[in-house]
Amino acid sequence: MRVFTFSWFLILALLAVPASAGAQSLLFADGYGSDASEAKESALQELSQTVIAAVESDTESVTREEGDDFSSSFKNRIRVQSSSYFQGVRYSDPKETEEGVRIQASLDRSAVVSTAEQLLREIRTDLNTLSRAQVEEVRDKAVFLMAFSRYLPTNLDLNRSEVVAEAEEIRQLALKYLNFARISFQPEPEEASIKIDGENLAPGEMRLLAPGNYTYEIAAEGYHSKRERVYLSKGERRRLEVALVPQREGSIAIRLENSDDSALITEARRVFNRYSIQYSEDAPQVITLDVQQQFVTEISGMKIYNLQIAAEATVDGEVLLVRRGSQRNVAQSQVDARLKAITRALVQSILTSDEAENFWK
Repeated sequence: MRVFTFSWFLILALLAVPASAGAQSLLFADGYGSDASEAKESALQELSQTVIAAVESDTESVTREEGDDFSSSFKNRIRVQSSSYFQGVRYSDPKETEEGVRIQASLDRSAVVSTAEQLLREIRTDLNTLSRAQVEEVRDKAVFLMAFSRYLPTNLDLNRSEVVAEAEEIRQLALKYLNFARISFQPEPEEASIKIDGENLAPGEMRLLAPGNYTYEIAAEGYHSKRERVYLSKGERRRLEVALVPQREGSIAIRLENSDDSALITEARRVFNRYSIQYSEDAPQVITLDVQQQFVTEISGMKIYNLQIAAEATVDGEVLLVRRGSQRNVAQSQVDARLKAITRALVQSILTSDEAENFWK
C-alpha cells in the first residue's frame, strides 16, 4: 500500500480549522470573486487544490512509472477535472470583503463518504471497453482517490486502507493498459481457433500484450490456416477481422496481356500453392493480368514509371470479378519487384474474395 506524505501547507490548513467547523466539515476552502458565481467556482477550485496537495506529494513515485511528463500534465488535468469529482458540496452564503465576494465550499462527513463511493464506482469498470482517453481518466481518478481517502472518517464500512489498496490496484492496471497494446480477432468462420505466440485466444476476446512483434495463427477444419506476423505499439487497440479461405480442389489458368514476363505467372502460381490450387493452361477458370508500364520521366539517368495491373477473373469466358492495383513513380530498378508484388496482392485478393466461390460451381 502506498504511503502519502502531507505537505506542510496541507497540515497547517487542517490545523487552522476551528473546532466547531471541524465538527461540521471535514474539508473546506474559501473562494473569492467579483460576484457570487465567480466566488463559488473559486471555492470549488480551492477545495480541489487542498486534495491536490496530497496528490502532488506522491507524483514523484508515480512519475517514475509513467514517464517524466506525467507530473505536470496530471496536475493540469486534475485542476480541471477534480472539481467535478466532489459529491454533496455545501456553499456558505456570500459575504462582501475587501478582496471581493467570499464563499466557502465544504464537504461534511456524508459528502466525503459519497465522493469516495462515487469515485470507486467510476473506476470499477472494464478497461477493455474503454478508449485510451477514458483509461487515462480512470487512472487519474484512482490517483485522486488514493489521496482523497485520507479524509475518510474511521469506523466506516468503507475502510480507508482497503479503498487505497483498490485504487492503487486499478491505477496499476490502467497504467498497464496505457503502456501495453490490446488485440482481438474476429475470424470467419466464427468457430476458428486462434493462437497468438502459442497462447489460445477466443474469438472477440481482448488480449493485453507488451509492445512488440507477435505471430498469430488462425485455423478451422475445411479451411486453409493463416499464419501472420503483427506489430503492436504502445497503447494500440487492434481488432483484426480474418476470413479464412475454404479448401478447394481445382485449377486455374493465367494469361498475360501487354507483357511477356513469365516471372509474373510464377508469382501467381506461388499464391495458388498456398491454397492447394493447381495451375492449368486448359482450365475454364482464368485470371488475366493486363500489365501497364507507363514511362513518366527520367531523373539523373534513372527512368521513372507508373505501374498498373488489372486482374480479370473469368469462368468459361464470363467475367466474374476484376481487381486493380497500381504504384506511381517507380524507379526502373524497382519495376520488376513492384510488378511481382502487385501480382501477388491481386491474385490473393481474387482467391480470398466471396466471388471466388463461383469459380468452382
